[in-house]
Amino acid sequence: VPSSPWHVPVDSPIPQVHVLSQAETSLVISNAGSGYSRWREFALTRWHADATLDQWGTWIYVQDRESGALWSATCQPMGCASDGQASDHQEVLFYPHKVEFQRSDHGISLRTGITVSTDGVEIRRVNILNESDHPRQLKLTSYGEVVLANQADDRRHPAFNKLFIESEYLPKQNALLFRRR
Repeated sequence: VPSSPWHVPVDSPIPQVHVLSQAETSLVISNAGSGYSRWREFALTRWHADATLDQWGTWIYVQDRESGALWSATCQPMGCASDGQASDHQEVLFYPHKVEFQRSDHGISLRTGITVSTDGVEIRRVNILNESDHPRQLKLTSYGEVVLANQADDRRHPAFNKLFIESEYLPKQNALLFRRR
């Protein structure tokens, strides 16, 4: 099977999506970076179909600690321009086994790869390249709304569903653990 990528428009009027799946885990992700993760019949992250805003998903934000500039690793949720200026470079590649977002803003190039491993683990990897002539301090923050329920149930009562999600920080693993009461 050829593993060559196909280019997808970054800012298309209608979202283009890619489905990745392994074992019982699946991921739907749009060319703007929105989408959702699921395991079996359970939604892991919140998502609503909305072709106009396309604003639901798991996000990675980048902030320059010195200038305060803030942008996202994908076109959404901050938009295809950062701080009102068009990105220096943006590209979206769909591969049979992953999605890759490339963008350059403020002298920083990001390459974000998203895939589902053979054992059903969603992996998001961000490669950062400083293309400026001085050292940079960046802060990366990830965000996603955890659901852990059937997507239809969550859509009917999202506020009620949030009441049953518990989180715990595991310092030895430097990880967050979510569970449903």
